[in-house]
Amino acid sequence: MADTAENLEPLELEGDPDLTEEERAEVARLWKAEVRRRCAEIDAGTARLVPADEVMAGIRQLIEEHRRG
Repeated sequence: MADTAENLEPLELEGDPDLTEEERAEVARLWKAEVRRRCAEIDAGTARLVPADEVMAGIRQLIEEHRRG
């Protein structure tokens, strides 16, 4: 799994046209480092993995609470 981070294409912030190429490169570098860190945690068995259905249920609950005020 650790190889995954090595194969990533640079990530871009598509919604921010104000970033310079240098800033975009820095964002890509930081994301790549974050992916490596997360992959290492998964490989080491120290990451807490949450099933997608639980994540989505939590998001729906937060949205509903926000709507209620």
